[in-house]
Amino acid sequence: MPSKWLLVGLALAAPWSAFIVFSARKFWRTSDDSRKARYYIVGKFWCVFVTVGVALILPHAVPFSGIPYDIAAVFWAVGTFPLALPAGYWVGWFIGQLDEQLQKK
Repeated sequence: MPSKWLLVGLALAAPWSAFIVFSARKFWRTSDDSRKARYYIVGKFWCVFVTVGVALILPHAVPFSGIPYDIAAVFWAVGTFPLALPAGYWVGWFIGQLDEQLQKK
């Protein structure tokens, strides 16, 4: 009989994996529209830098007892990636809106 924690882990891993796939399919692409293509490019850079930064820094800031640094870094990267990708797209959109407002003046 599987333990309670195995079932909890599977219940959390399945939706999170689906969220990762959704984020990657939705935001890790290019657009035919040149304005939207800039949003996706900024989103990709933002996502990569935030994910790598979190994976390198958080295992030192929030250490898990008994878990090696490299495993904790992978844990933080998997947790950060699907959140950083849409956030990067929205940062790119915001920068694009500011750019449009500045060009109008």
